Amino acid sequence: MNLFIFLLLVFQLLLNVYASKSLDVYNEKDFNKALSEKDEELLINVKTPINISKTYNITYPYKKLTINGDSIGSLIYLDLYHQIIFSDTIEDVEVRNISITGNLFFNNNKKIKIQFVEYIGTIDSYLNNNNEFKFTESMYLPPHVPFPYCLNLGGNLELAYLEVYGNSNCEKRLLNYNGYNKHTVSISNTFFNGDDACALFSFVDSIYIDINQSTIVRSFVKDKNDGGGIKIINSKFIIRYSSLYDSVSVGPGGLFYINDPIYFLADHIDIHNITSYDLGSLAYITVSDNSMEKKIRFQYITQDGCGNLEGMNKGGLIFAIEKYASVELDNYLGQNLINNKGSGSAFYLSDYSSLNINEFKINNVIGSDSDGLFLYTINSRNVQFTATNIELSNFKQNNIKPTSIFWVDEHVKVVIQNMKIINSMGYHHHLIYQNERSNVDIKDFEVHNFYSDSEAELISVNTAVNSNVEITAILSFERLILDNIQSPGVLIKGKYGSVTITDSHIYNISDPDYITEDESHLRGSTSISNPKIADISNFFILIIRDALLENMIGDSGFSSSEDSLINIYDSNFFNSYFKDGIIEIDHRNEKYGSYSIQNSKFENITSEYGAIINIKTTNFGGIVYSISPYTSYHLLFNNCTFTNVTASKGSIAFSYNINSEPRFSNIDELKKINGSFATNPTKLKFFDDKIHEYSIISSEKIPEEISLITLNTDISSTKFDDFVFLNLYVNDTYNAELLGQSNSYCWDDSCVFPPVKVIGNPGTYKIRLMINSFGHFARFDNNYIDIQVEIKECYDNDTYKYQNIESNNGLKSCYKPKCEPACKAGKCVANNVCDCSNSFFVGSRCDQYDKMKRVKLIDESLRKIIMALSCLVVVTIVLTIIYRNAPIIKGGSVDFLILILFGILIYYGYVLLLTFERNKMRCYWIYLFNNIGFSLVFGSIFVKTYRIYKIFFETTKANLGIK
Repeated sequence: MNLFIFLLLVFQLLLNVYASKSLDVYNEKDFNKALSEKDEELLINVKTPINISKTYNITYPYKKLTINGDSIGSLIYLDLYHQIIFSDTIEDVEVRNISITGNLFFNNNKKIKIQFVEYIGTIDSYLNNNNEFKFTESMYLPPHVPFPYCLNLGGNLELAYLEVYGNSNCEKRLLNYNGYNKHTVSISNTFFNGDDACALFSFVDSIYIDINQSTIVRSFVKDKNDGGGIKIINSKFIIRYSSLYDSVSVGPGGLFYINDPIYFLADHIDIHNITSYDLGSLAYITVSDNSMEKKIRFQYITQDGCGNLEGMNKGGLIFAIEKYASVELDNYLGQNLINNKGSGSAFYLSDYSSLNINEFKINNVIGSDSDGLFLYTINSRNVQFTATNIELSNFKQNNIKPTSIFWVDEHVKVVIQNMKIINSMGYHHHLIYQNERSNVDIKDFEVHNFYSDSEAELISVNTAVNSNVEITAILSFERLILDNIQSPGVLIKGKYGSVTITDSHIYNISDPDYITEDESHLRGSTSISNPKIADISNFFILIIRDALLENMIGDSGFSSSEDSLINIYDSNFFNSYFKDGIIEIDHRNEKYGSYSIQNSKFENITSEYGAIINIKTTNFGGIVYSISPYTSYHLLFNNCTFTNVTASKGSIAFSYNINSEPRFSNIDELKKINGSFATNPTKLKFFDDKIHEYSIISSEKIPEEISLITLNTDISSTKFDDFVFLNLYVNDTYNAELLGQSNSYCWDDSCVFPPVKVIGNPGTYKIRLMINSFGHFARFDNNYIDIQVEIKECYDNDTYKYQNIESNNGLKSCYKPKCEPACKAGKCVANNVCDCSNSFFVGSRCDQYDKMKRVKLIDESLRKIIMALSCLVVVTIVLTIIYRNAPIIKGGSVDFLILILFGILIYYGYVLLLTFERNKMRCYWIYLFNNIGFSLVFGSIFVKTYRIYKIFFETTKANLGIK
């Protein structure tokens, strides 16, 4: 049977060959002659390379026209601006086993087949009549001059086993395809390379496109108004089991640009290093209307490398989805998505778009803009996002502005099931940033190792002012796990919204290493800045149910403003530190929302100003720290357990006063615990009951150790913001003044008057100590206390001086003069002033000799003697020169005699300068004349002496006397 089929095929082939006229061509003349044949079928065999110099428009109605080469070495050369046109009168065109450099144009031919061809140039076509175009087992290279499209194809296109290369001469696209809403494309086992210089594909109006087992690399879209290495418009598109590498687009869509697809499927795709400078590095997807459901699905996608290029603007490093597009993503594995200069969001959604992802895992995502690093929604009208089985690891935001993992814009609905985030960090970094009129529902959500350098809330429900008092932002967690959240900000912050947390575990918040048995570790922590569990306002509702919160560090647990509500049911708080207590109420700072705590347990809570159960409170309050007089109206504890409470003051509650204590269902039992309740200070009082009146002279210090009654604070645990600062004032600033350190603070268990100086006119004054910074205490009315000081008269005599030495207001001090160091020979008459008039010494300490006066008669006499001697020396020099040949003079060496006389003359100049008062310049000349004169005189004498020695003791040598 198989043999019969084989013989039948061979017979059919022989018939075809017999029926076709075959012509061999060796040059352009033969090629032109062959095209003049009028047979139904024509086979042109190219035997040698042919150089074709003009455009050929083949119009004869061949049923089949075949151009065949003996081998791929057979060539047809065309001028790059000429082409071979196969008109629509030719039914079937086949080009095989040949190399072509040039341009071909196919005009509505029914069948086109190109096989075993090496092609350099362009292929253009107009095919809109159910045509068939097969291009297989060949290699394509771009032309040497630019064209808009290197391959402009149509019909029912089949590309298989090709190697296709493009470059910058493919100005718009390497391959442009228009299916006219009736044609299909099949691409398989084909390699496309854009050489980092051109965009690859544009598919328009195709009823079916299938790319299978192909490799597409190095696409570059340079037009910012274009986009996508693969551009798909109004087509059904499927790509399977293919690899796509190194695609870059200046416009939207680094790899795919998908506009109004009929259907889209990407299945088992391996993607490396794809980037858009605009939006959607893997894909930019837009659907213009919602009249027809467009199914867009990506599945089994691996993506490695994206971005990390200068000039990237926006985000969507995986998808950017706009308008009415609805996308599904299933089984995605990605890593290294980086934008160091702009948005690094993985998903960018706007308008009415939706995204459903499942089985998603990604590692190492870096962004540098104020947006959501995983999800960023913007300009939303009805965006929907659903995610199931998600794992994110190593996310980093570099921008100093607010950033987040989820950025939920208004009119957005988010549903998440089973998600884990490991290692996320940023400068001002949120987990969720949610705007008004949005709904977020999250179940089975884990966050481990989350870091923010500045004070950013982990979850921010950031709604605008709502005049209708309407809850517009809803966020709910079920089975939430937060572990190791290192941030100076609050965990939950919001207004005009609601957050519900159910069946959850929150632990290791801020710095768990300081939660130890020794409370001093807590007090010594430097990592505490301002974190809270929740800080809510303006009609916000927080509900915590069946939750375990442990190992947390913060200033306080919860604070809420008026018209906000916090409900806690069946929850446990363990092993935590809150400086101001778990609940903080303060009317001064509008922290007076309502609380209802039911069936909950508080254990091992450490605090300075409020904690719960086994509370080793260092100062005030255990469960509640409240400095509001209205706490009892806002706070209710019902059926809550408090055991093993130990504290110095108010281990359970620290309140503004006894009437403002919160409501406890078991208040009578709790008050039996010593020190469980405490209130704010109300006045200042001296330790003793003495009348504090003092008599001093002007500029004398007030007595030390004037102490006030304790404020019950422990300086060992106090930080700067906790200090109680005080000031001293005098009641009459015209007649008295305080000098010295008039500002101070309360130390240890008391407040002490600082020992300041009092300067003033004689009389009686009041000095007031007033507290002006209350630390963590509330301001109270009686925050000052006075002492009385009398300044006595001062008599100016040898013992005391009465004068202004330190006052800025002209007030006189009464003091004993004191000189340091002491006067040596004089008398101390004022502070550090010595009188040397009765001694032979001068100077500030009478320890220096006075300068001696010059005797003018001696100076004048010396000058005259020096002038006379100088004249004598000059005369001697002249006579020596005149009588230099005299035996006596000649024997003494004339040169040396003159040098000695000249040195004596200079030395006289030195003596003359000594008769004048010295200044800087004369000192220079004195030093110079003294040394030069000495050198000339005694230097010459030394040389003459040496010369005499040579004469008497070395008679055998020649006489070298100076002449």
